[in-house]
Amino acid sequence: MLKGVKEIKDIRSIICSEMTNHISYLNQIFYKYKKFEKDDVVQMENWMLTSKFIDHIKLPKYGKTVWIRISKKTESTEKCLKSPDSQKDESKIDKMKNPQKTESTEKFLKEAFHRDQMGSRFLSKKQDTLFWAIYVAKYGEAEYYQIGNKYKNVEISEKMKLVQFMSQCKTNIQQQALNIGKKIPSTKMQEWQADFMVNKKTSYSTFWIMCMYYNINAILFKEYLYMKFYSSTDPSDICIFFEDKQGYVSFDEQSYSSEKLKEMFDTRIFVDHTSDRIFKGESAYSIEELHHFASILGITQQITNQYKKPSKKDWMRELQIFLSSI
Repeated sequence: MLKGVKEIKDIRSIICSEMTNHISYLNQIFYKYKKFEKDDVVQMENWMLTSKFIDHIKLPKYGKTVWIRISKKTESTEKCLKSPDSQKDESKIDKMKNPQKTESTEKFLKEAFHRDQMGSRFLSKKQDTLFWAIYVAKYGEAEYYQIGNKYKNVEISEKMKLVQFMSQCKTNIQQQALNIGKKIPSTKMQEWQADFMVNKKTSYSTFWIMCMYYNINAILFKEYLYMKFYSSTDPSDICIFFEDKQGYVSFDEQSYSSEKLKEMFDTRIFVDHTSDRIFKGESAYSIEELHHFASILGITQQITNQYKKPSKKDWMRELQIFLSSI
């Protein structure tokens, strides 16, 4: 009995020793001939799952050798052989190869397209375009694009700085306004502070405060109107902004000569941004000025055809109707 057990153990040890040999990876039951010559097997080592080959199959994150016995390459096997880090890296590479897949890239390309269409003008398609236009005028385009997906955080942070600026420098702001012929009552200051915290879009009044905070002299042109947002009595360096019919505001990076600016002024009507109305009372204008405004808007013929002898009141009414309709 003991002799038989010993013989069985010897047989097992022989089998185990054979299994540790790389030749044993070729299972004999799959072949017509039960045995291979040793020389023939050595020639086939390049296609065998030997220990030499297995040593190269590792998980980089853990640094351990993975021993896998497989009969053929499968999709699940490929996933097992990849580390979590390598999968992340491949996803990054895929995004680089296909930039249209990422939302932030799509937004960037859309903005770049609008930027290219306008030449030297920068236009942000964010909700508060007036805010981002002056932000770029102050900090530059590179700073804008480095924000990434945190535009709302930066906008809130910047507006909180402006609220703090109005609280701490209230007297200086009011004096600065008086120096350029404007008056800001304390009640207006409080209203504008609330605008920064509540309103989703920057108003013309709060835009003027931003000009003071950034020390920028700005002129905003519309199709038929223009406004001056000066922060100093000597506006030598002026930033130019344009607002289209949809309300999008762009910042123009090119410089304009005084002659070019005068030409742009002459083809538009000046509006006081501190006033709630485009025009003052009709008594504030001469009939010639009203005729000039009508010619700028291109409605002179329309008014003279409608009225035999239009009065100042008629001219003013038609100017207001036209501007309210665009």
